[in-house]
Amino acid sequence: MKTKIRNRPIFFLLEESIFNRLKKEVKLNNLIHLKGKKRIKLDIACYFIHLISYQEAQAKDKADNGFVFLNAKILQKRHHNYKVYFDFLIEKAFIEFRTYSIKKKVSKSFKIIKPKTRHYKFVKYDPESFVFKRNLKKGYDARVKKADKSCKHLTKWLCPEYLSVDYDNAIDYVNSVKMEDSKKHQRRWMIEMLNEGFIYYQRQGKDNRLHSILTNMPKDLRPFLRLKNETMVSLDIKASQPYLYTGLLKLIFLDRDETHIDNYLSTIVKKDICEVIKDVIVTVMIKESLKSVDFKEIEDFIYLIENEDIYSYIGANFSEEFLYSIQTPLGISDKFYNKKSSCKVTKPFNTIRDYCKAVMLEFLYCSNGNKEARYNELKRILPNKIFELSEKLKSKEKSMFPIFLQNIEANLIIDQITKGIALKNPEIPMFTIHDSIATTHEYAGLIKEELTNQLFEFNGIKPQITIEVW
Repeated sequence: MKTKIRNRPIFFLLEESIFNRLKKEVKLNNLIHLKGKKRIKLDIACYFIHLISYQEAQAKDKADNGFVFLNAKILQKRHHNYKVYFDFLIEKAFIEFRTYSIKKKVSKSFKIIKPKTRHYKFVKYDPESFVFKRNLKKGYDARVKKADKSCKHLTKWLCPEYLSVDYDNAIDYVNSVKMEDSKKHQRRWMIEMLNEGFIYYQRQGKDNRLHSILTNMPKDLRPFLRLKNETMVSLDIKASQPYLYTGLLKLIFLDRDETHIDNYLSTIVKKDICEVIKDVIVTVMIKESLKSVDFKEIEDFIYLIENEDIYSYIGANFSEEFLYSIQTPLGISDKFYNKKSSCKVTKPFNTIRDYCKAVMLEFLYCSNGNKEARYNELKRILPNKIFELSEKLKSKEKSMFPIFLQNIEANLIIDQITKGIALKNPEIPMFTIHDSIATTHEYAGLIKEELTNQLFEFNGIKPQITIEVW
């Protein structure tokens, strides 16, 4: 089965009114600047607007009101004179920018200035420059080839021959629902890309995950996806990151199984990270062997992960004083650090469970010495060993620990479980969205059984698998 997407042409998607005005402004600019650096090529200008839409789509629902960061080194590769283009696009009010902190050396973020309309129309623009298209395609093909090499059993399904969108109903939905302009534009852009058959994917970076148009897609668009005209379901590991971490706790404090710990360490892509994690684990095991451990506390937590909902449990054990502090007339909200704006931003939550999930993930990803009241609440509720181990694993660099967990997840889901299923049943379609596997209704039962058995075999803890109907 061949991957079709690499044979598709390079094109850019722009909102129609933006594209029409851009053509006029480029023409006027070039009449004024007959020669020199200030001349603008329509191909390049369209590409940069398209790139902002692409990055906004990748940000999923976490985009900061449409603002996205663009890597200056990548922009430089695309066009040596990119600053002239961005100055032009800003001056002509196609995009706007924000500079958060010169002192902290936080780079600019950019946002497309969208038209005030509920009904977006998009234009598919084919670049005229053969050289420019060839260079873009070369970079794209390299990313695709790398992903195909390690997980062709998954990427073979990521092509328009199999994956499509219920275009008319998806458009009607986006037009009928009240949402921010940036989110509406983002969803429309993704629908148009799918409808045109451009289904991007790559597997690179420290997390070792497979990133695709599906991993970037907001959940509310999932019902409109079709696999050969069939709707899909996803099988999710409930509280996947705490689940994987609990397996490590069990190995270190209860089983003390060095051979199986090597299996965990073998999932890490970066050798330097692997060495640091290994040193910490070995040190902890040696020290813990010299003192008594509260086995019941850890066993009770394992039972909680296996049989209950960790996020609901945390919410039920918050103190009344703390619960009062996060309640507002509109519901639950709290200030969380926003990487994009480099400051704390008030974030609302629909339920206490949603809030607790954010708190738990913050604990896994934050640096040591967190002084937030919610962090102290979590330390009071959960076993001490959970925090002791995480703080040691994050002692050299805070990002190492979450990368470790992401590597375990990617290795299990992509390189072991789905690959094993595909070897035995190559006809079963599968798509991964980090810790979940999407497929058709027909194969959900088989995949759930395999997922449950192999996770238990690796982690030593029974996972809770939920099925979400798209």
